[in-house]
Amino acid sequence: MKAISVQQPWAGLLVLGIKKCETRSWNTKFRGKIAIHASAKMPKEGEALLKELCELLPDTFFKGSRAYNMCTVLGCVLGRVQVEDCRSTNDMKPVNAGEKMLGDFSANRYYWWCINPEAYLTPIPAVGQLSIWEWEDNQERV
Repeated sequence: MKAISVQQPWAGLLVLGIKKCETRSWNTKFRGKIAIHASAKMPKEGEALLKELCELLPDTFFKGSRAYNMCTVLGCVLGRVQVEDCRSTNDMKPVNAGEKMLGDFSANRYYWWCINPEAYLTPIPAVGQLSIWEWEDNQERV
């Protein structure tokens, strides 16, 4: 199965279905199911976003909750989504304010429209790679 490494908490937000657009500096022709791998480190921007999510959605994001745990695990494949489309941010369809908060929609970038999120029961340790890479999928889903 194809896979992509995404920094936290954005990787967790994708497999939870909270985030539907993955923004990148590069375009892809890939369409279909792709595993979401949480990178080995969480950037300071990710820590700040997670803190903001805990304040905005305290019933969903709190230490020990499934959402919080999914957005903090590092170096693991968390689940998968289906890439349905990839578009330029220059020709953007309307995206809600919440989605804009979760991605970089600045000019000359791309957003991948992701549907059908599936979280694995247990994150699977894996070493990520740049770009789209191959990963063996053999995990139960919720």
